[in-house]
Amino acid sequence: MKLTLPSITQPLLRHLKSALLVTCTASLLTACMSNGTAEQNEPSGSDSYIIHNGKIVTMAYESATQEPYPEAIWIQDGIIKALGDLNTLEQQAGQGARKLDLAGKTLMPGFIEPHTHLAFVIGLSVMTDLSPCLPEPYKTTYYKDDNDNFQCPTSLQETYDTLNDSKKRISGEPQPKLPVWVWGNGIDPSRLGNSDKNIEDIRQFINNPAIELNENVFNADAKQPINSFEPGQQSPIMLLDQSGHVAYVNLRAFVAAGLCHSVKECSKEENTIPEDYCPEDSERFCYNEQKTGGFAVSSDGTFTGRVLESPNFVPFLQAISLSIGAEPGSPFVYLSEDEGMDIAPDFIHRIAQTGVTTLVNAGAFQSSEALFFKKLAKKNQDTPNMRYRTLVATDIADSTGADRSSLEVANSLHTDTWDSGTNGLYGAYGVKIWADGSTQGCSAYLKDDYANNGICNGESGDSGKNYEYNSFVEELKNYWGENWLIQVHANGDAAIEQALTAFKELQKAQCQRDSGNNTFPITLHHATVGGNPAANESAVDLIVQARNEAIPCINSHDAELKQHLNITVSHTPAHVAYWGGAFQSILDGKGHEGESDSTGRATMLDPAKFEHSYDVPFSLHSDMPVSPVNPLWYVEQMVNRDTWFYPRLATAQKEPMPYNPVAGQQNIDVYQALRGVTIVPAQQNLLDEKIGTLEVNKVADLVILDRNPLAEEVDQIHTIKPCYTFVNGHSNPVYESLEQTVNESQDQTVCKIDNL
Repeated sequence: MKLTLPSITQPLLRHLKSALLVTCTASLLTACMSNGTAEQNEPSGSDSYIIHNGKIVTMAYESATQEPYPEAIWIQDGIIKALGDLNTLEQQAGQGARKLDLAGKTLMPGFIEPHTHLAFVIGLSVMTDLSPCLPEPYKTTYYKDDNDNFQCPTSLQETYDTLNDSKKRISGEPQPKLPVWVWGNGIDPSRLGNSDKNIEDIRQFINNPAIELNENVFNADAKQPINSFEPGQQSPIMLLDQSGHVAYVNLRAFVAAGLCHSVKECSKEENTIPEDYCPEDSERFCYNEQKTGGFAVSSDGTFTGRVLESPNFVPFLQAISLSIGAEPGSPFVYLSEDEGMDIAPDFIHRIAQTGVTTLVNAGAFQSSEALFFKKLAKKNQDTPNMRYRTLVATDIADSTGADRSSLEVANSLHTDTWDSGTNGLYGAYGVKIWADGSTQGCSAYLKDDYANNGICNGESGDSGKNYEYNSFVEELKNYWGENWLIQVHANGDAAIEQALTAFKELQKAQCQRDSGNNTFPITLHHATVGGNPAANESAVDLIVQARNEAIPCINSHDAELKQHLNITVSHTPAHVAYWGGAFQSILDGKGHEGESDSTGRATMLDPAKFEHSYDVPFSLHSDMPVSPVNPLWYVEQMVNRDTWFYPRLATAQKEPMPYNPVAGQQNIDVYQALRGVTIVPAQQNLLDEKIGTLEVNKVADLVILDRNPLAEEVDQIHTIKPCYTFVNGHSNPVYESLEQTVNESQDQTVCKIDNL
């Protein structure tokens, strides 16, 4: 097996080669071909075409000013053969090559989405969608509800109303003697209003969701609140937070999940949880075996109904699965594998409509989830519409129930970076570990506590720590330097620091094992809280120091090595656009009445400009279902850094994010943002020798846009329409609009290209 390490910085030789190619004269173009010869290509039965008469953006450079904008590009059998002037490419390609006229449209590398959870999204489609509305420019939804009057909520009361009115609110016909559950997905208290009254209501919900749910949610098949019924007749309820790191349940759910004997006997003192997992020295939580997250406990010892981190969701998810007779081991939780595979194409097509050609699953929790993507790749191998990569969780489980360790399961799934068996359409060679929870869910691992007057009510900054340091190192040790990419979920600045310290220790230990060092890119996902200007703390500085530090190492041969860690980040622009107003309250206690704080932590949310100034590579992602997949939206959001204060979501009600005078504004330019959805995520996933830029000998993963994002007004970039995508050179029309109000025939008029 061969894993190559492309440098995450500009590959100068390759870029010089590309620069020579696109600036060649017609007479010299043949000398600029990849093989350096002047070979004439005769017509053949292969698929050969030339794309021309538009703006061709290669993304092979550090800035837009370096772009040569070649006149045409020649592709044969899915490989880029040449870029240059049209006449010369026509001579090179021969008479059999089709000509595709862009008619002024823009051609770019296909977008790479480096962080999604597609199987999870598909599985959640059976539930009521409680996701708050998005701001007007970005309003969309992944899910459909049978209720014709379905409305996305912007307050707690609207959330209850949405759930109570939904036909998807209950889990379905239960197995004998098992209860019907009330369920929902996507509730997000952090975006349910920023007024003082909103914040007080949200605090009350977060502090004791079990009580609030019983008072406001209807019992299954009833129009009365759950607390109107006797405890034994109450419906268990489970609502998943949009972050994926928090769930809200009532005490009846604890009973149905086997964690308590009865609703009246459901506390830290009275439960069925092993004694070791409810330690006396912890006043606030009972834990799972790894002490990741926990079940929140009130001051009187009763479980509040707030559950942190997915390992603690398991008893409830299992109880629901038993109730509805779900298929064991299915990657879609509540849907059978066949049901999930049947509806997957619709979700994938909607993702392709945003110009995405490579989708990365950010951590398979069970083996069937990873294999789901392999099945998708093989199913469409001849007519591909998406390329798939999946990370595996460091604690991945075997879906078959076999007695295998997580490492054994992971190693059984491992592939080359470019698996020939699927023409490169599938790969599994990276692992993911979650260092903390969610900033908006009050469960990120922060150096400083949450604001006292925000919805997190002064929550301790270390309450979101998922691993003690030694456990974190131990969890990664078996994967470090063993042909595995390492990617880490780290929202908070303390989580970032913990990860960086662990990386250095692991790198030193790897050298002592005499098996080389980890030279692959290491990606910190989210890196949301970039520091605290008021305390002169900067997570970016720590990343830069870790990247620049030459780690000394003497191996068994007494050879001194100087090692550098190739650390990169990947941001969720939605944290700025959709949560920017909320974070000003959550982190700094400001913003809930329109105020801002230039010294607060919110000024360093997703600090891409700061990172760029220190050559820290960053990509941009959705973390779907946390936010919708749409790379052009990410670009716009990271360039303008506008945000909204819920429930004021009209376009005219946007406000700029505050900035710190010392660190400066964190807005980046359009080209840098476009790199974050093309070449940088390709580098982070060891794909940049194949895709991510338009260069000779690379694979033709492309997107055709109706307009050029580099020439468009920034606040209109989200309106650009992807027309076609190409995967392995195979074209896919994606010009149907996501919005029903858009005239589809107009889209076809704008986008249609002859000969495709």
